[in-house]
Amino acid sequence: MNRKRKFIIVSVILILIIMIGIIYKIKFANTKEKNNNIEVSKKETVEIKNEILTKNMIQESVVVESNTITENKIVEELPKEEKINEIVETPKTTEIPKQEIKTTVQTQETISKQEVVIEKPAVQPVTPTVPEESKVEEPSVVTEPVVTQPVVNTPTEEYRYNDSMTQTMIAIINSNPSEFMKTDGFSVVVDSSITSLTNQFTFTEERVKNKIAFKAGTIRVYAQDYYYNGELLFTECYIF
Repeated sequence: MNRKRKFIIVSVILILIIMIGIIYKIKFANTKEKNNNIEVSKKETVEIKNEILTKNMIQESVVVESNTITENKIVEELPKEEKINEIVETPKTTEIPKQEIKTTVQTQETISKQEVVIEKPAVQPVTPTVPEESKVEEPSVVTEPVVTQPVVNTPTEEYRYNDSMTQTMIAIINSNPSEFMKTDGFSVVVDSSITSLTNQFTFTEERVKNKIAFKAGTIRVYAQDYYYNGELLFTECYIF
């Protein structure tokens, strides 16, 4: 059994080696073909570029020759008169006639014989020049900067009637009457004038009971909210 296993293992290894060699040869052949195709394509592109360049050179030379031929024809077809006009003529020297020379000499002699009247120049008034140092410079006007005063927002205070707190105090008073209120009777009235007659307090049920401990007859109550710059700060309660 051991020999058979060894034989099988050896044969499998040989088969794998042969298969790997075949695969490697196939890949190597494919890479060679690809490289050959790439080189052929490169040669073809180079040949095409060379052909294009030679065609462009031939076309440019033909255009230059045609331009030179047309220019030569235009020069030959020009008329003789135009060619003659192109030649620059040398200016001729003008001769002064003898009669003109004589007249100029005579006029100069007559001028010399005549009396020359010399006119004195008119004396112009001389304006004294003021030196630069003595010139008085005008004072420059200094504009003072306009100072804008900052806008000061004055605080706003406001009192608003608080009905819910007022009704709460009335309910506490009616449900918790003092001994004096029971014997003498009482009535509860909402009155805003008591804010100037008594001190305010912060609401609690015990404070309301303490305020009515010795009261009877007409009991006046009032509650208001204090706002500063539109913000609610606290609630004031009054009992009188």
